[in-house]
Amino acid sequence: MPLDILKIKLYRQYQSLDAQLADDQTDLSEMEVLEVFQRKCESYGAPPEELEELTKTFQELQTWMLDRAQSG
Repeated sequence: MPLDILKIKLYRQYQSLDAQLADDQTDLSEMEVLEVFQRKCESYGAPPEELEELTKTFQELQTWMLDRAQSG
């Protein structure tokens, strides 16, 4: 059975994280990793209602990476 796969690219208007940080004079080295992640999500236009789930997934990935590094 033939299967067609469609790829759809969404074009969103966003401001790069560098431009955001330049606007408020924030230094990445002064920010927590989670805060950088959340700002990056916002810069890509992630809706606020998705940000909580994205943050949770990011934290799970961080935990998994830490566990893997400690066991290996």
